Amino acid sequence: MMLEDAASNIGLRAAVSEGAGFRSVREDLLRGPRGWFALPGAAVQSAALAVLSGTPPPPALDDLVGRIGPSPVFLIYADHGAGGEEFNPDYFMAASQPKALWKIDEAGHVGGFEARPREYEQRVIGFFDHTLLEKSG
Repeated sequence: MMLEDAASNIGLRAAVSEGAGFRSVREDLLRGPRGWFALPGAAVQSAALAVLSGTPPPPALDDLVGRIGPSPVFLIYADHGAGGEEFNPDYFMAASQPKALWKIDEAGHVGGFEARPREYEQRVIGFFDHTLLEKSG
Protein backbone atom coordinates (compact mmCIF):
# COMPACT_ATOMS: atom_id res chain seq x y z
CA MET A 1 0.00 0.00 0.00
CA MET A 2 2.79 2.43 0.86
CA LEU A 3 4.52 1.86 -2.47
CA GLU A 4 1.28 2.41 -4.37
CA ASP A 5 0.56 5.62 -2.45
CA ALA A 6 4.13 6.86 -2.86
CA ALA A 7 3.94 6.31 -6.62
CA SER A 8 0.92 8.60 -6.94
CA ASN A 9 1.33 11.12 -4.10
CA ILE A 10 3.92 13.81 -4.69
CA GLY A 11 3.34 15.03 -1.13
CA LEU A 12 5.19 12.01 0.27
CA ARG A 13 8.82 13.00 0.40
CA ALA A 14 10.14 9.50 1.24
CA ALA A 15 8.75 5.98 1.72
CA VAL A 16 9.72 2.94 3.75
CA SER A 17 8.04 -0.35 2.89
CA GLU A 18 8.45 -3.65 4.67
CA GLY A 19 7.18 -6.95 3.32
CA ALA A 20 6.12 -5.92 -0.18
CA GLY A 21 5.00 -8.94 -2.16
CA PHE A 22 2.60 -10.08 -4.83
CA ARG A 23 -0.93 -8.70 -4.86
CA SER A 24 -2.55 -10.15 -7.99
CA VAL A 25 -2.68 -13.05 -10.44
CA ARG A 26 -0.51 -11.08 -12.85
CA GLU A 27 2.29 -10.90 -10.32
CA ASP A 28 2.01 -14.63 -9.53
CA LEU A 29 2.41 -15.32 -13.25
CA LEU A 30 5.60 -13.25 -13.26
CA ARG A 31 7.08 -15.73 -10.76
CA GLY A 32 7.06 -18.45 -13.41
CA PRO A 33 6.74 -22.08 -12.28
CA ARG A 34 7.14 -21.09 -8.60
CA GLY A 35 3.94 -19.04 -8.83
CA TRP A 36 1.79 -21.57 -10.67
CA PHE A 37 0.74 -23.36 -7.49
CA ALA A 38 -0.59 -20.08 -6.12
CA LEU A 39 -2.65 -19.27 -9.23
CA PRO A 40 -6.00 -20.80 -8.19
CA GLY A 41 -6.03 -19.01 -4.83
CA ALA A 42 -4.68 -15.79 -6.33
CA ALA A 43 -7.31 -15.86 -9.08
CA VAL A 44 -10.14 -16.22 -6.55
CA GLN A 45 -8.66 -13.50 -4.33
CA SER A 46 -8.11 -11.08 -7.25
CA ALA A 47 -11.61 -11.68 -8.65
CA ALA A 48 -13.28 -11.30 -5.25
CA LEU A 49 -11.39 -8.10 -4.51
CA ALA A 50 -12.25 -6.64 -7.91
CA VAL A 51 -15.95 -7.54 -7.59
CA LEU A 52 -16.36 -6.45 -3.97
CA SER A 53 -14.39 -3.21 -4.29
CA GLY A 54 -15.44 -2.34 -7.82
CA THR A 55 -11.83 -1.69 -8.75
CA PRO A 56 -9.39 -3.52 -11.02
CA PRO A 57 -6.49 -5.52 -9.56
CA PRO A 58 -3.66 -3.33 -8.28
CA PRO A 59 -0.76 -2.44 -10.52
CA ALA A 60 2.39 -4.54 -10.25
CA LEU A 61 4.91 -3.35 -7.70
CA ASP A 62 7.82 -3.38 -10.13
CA ASP A 63 5.90 -0.79 -12.20
CA LEU A 64 4.99 1.30 -9.17
CA VAL A 65 8.44 1.63 -7.62
CA GLY A 66 9.77 3.13 -10.83
CA ARG A 67 7.26 5.98 -10.45
CA ILE A 68 8.24 6.88 -6.89
CA GLY A 69 11.42 8.77 -7.77
CA PRO A 70 12.80 11.27 -7.20
CA SER A 71 11.41 10.60 -3.71
CA PRO A 72 13.63 8.16 -1.80
CA VAL A 73 12.39 4.63 -1.15
CA PHE A 74 13.66 2.08 1.38
CA LEU A 75 12.58 -1.54 0.85
CA ILE A 76 12.83 -3.95 3.78
CA TYR A 77 12.07 -7.63 3.39
CA ALA A 78 12.40 -10.96 5.15
CA ASP A 79 14.15 -14.08 4.01
CA HIS A 80 11.14 -16.09 5.19
CA GLY A 81 8.42 -13.67 4.18
CA ALA A 82 5.04 -14.02 2.54
CA GLY A 83 4.54 -14.60 -1.18
CA GLY A 84 6.69 -12.40 -3.34
CA GLU A 85 8.98 -10.82 -0.77
CA GLU A 86 11.93 -12.50 -2.44
CA PHE A 87 11.35 -10.14 -5.37
CA ASN A 88 12.24 -7.02 -3.39
CA PRO A 89 15.68 -6.95 -5.06
CA ASP A 90 13.82 -6.72 -8.40
CA TYR A 91 11.67 -3.89 -7.04
CA PHE A 92 14.88 -2.23 -5.87
CA MET A 93 16.40 -2.49 -9.35
CA ALA A 94 13.24 -0.93 -10.84
CA ALA A 95 13.29 1.99 -8.37
CA SER A 96 14.89 5.33 -9.11
CA GLN A 97 17.64 6.80 -6.96
CA PRO A 98 17.81 7.46 -4.09
CA LYS A 99 16.92 4.02 -2.78
CA ALA A 100 17.92 1.48 -0.15
CA LEU A 101 17.35 -2.23 0.35
CA TRP A 102 17.66 -4.36 3.50
CA LYS A 103 17.13 -8.10 3.78
CA ILE A 104 16.61 -9.39 7.32
CA ASP A 105 17.52 -13.06 7.14
CA GLU A 106 15.96 -14.27 10.38
CA ALA A 107 12.72 -12.28 10.17
CA GLY A 108 9.32 -13.45 9.01
CA HIS A 109 6.82 -11.36 7.06
CA VAL A 110 6.87 -7.79 8.46
CA GLY A 111 8.88 -9.06 11.41
CA GLY A 112 11.96 -6.92 10.91
CA PHE A 113 11.40 -4.73 13.95
CA GLU A 114 10.78 -7.77 16.13
CA ALA A 115 13.92 -9.50 14.82
CA ARG A 116 16.28 -6.52 15.13
CA PRO A 117 14.58 -3.65 17.00
CA ARG A 118 17.62 -1.43 17.58
CA GLU A 119 19.07 -1.88 14.10
CA TYR A 120 15.62 -1.43 12.54
CA GLU A 121 15.12 1.85 14.38
CA GLN A 122 18.60 3.08 13.47
CA ARG A 123 18.24 2.20 9.79
CA VAL A 124 14.73 3.61 9.30
CA ILE A 125 15.35 6.83 11.22
CA GLY A 126 18.77 7.13 9.58
CA PHE A 127 17.15 6.75 6.16
CA PHE A 128 14.62 9.49 6.88
CA ASP A 129 17.26 11.75 8.46
CA HIS A 130 19.63 11.32 5.55
CA THR A 131 17.08 11.67 2.76
CA LEU A 132 14.77 14.31 4.24
CA LEU A 133 17.28 16.49 6.04
CA GLU A 134 19.62 16.38 3.05
CA LYS A 135 16.81 17.68 0.81
CA SER A 136 15.81 20.48 3.17
CA GLY A 137 19.35 21.46 4.16
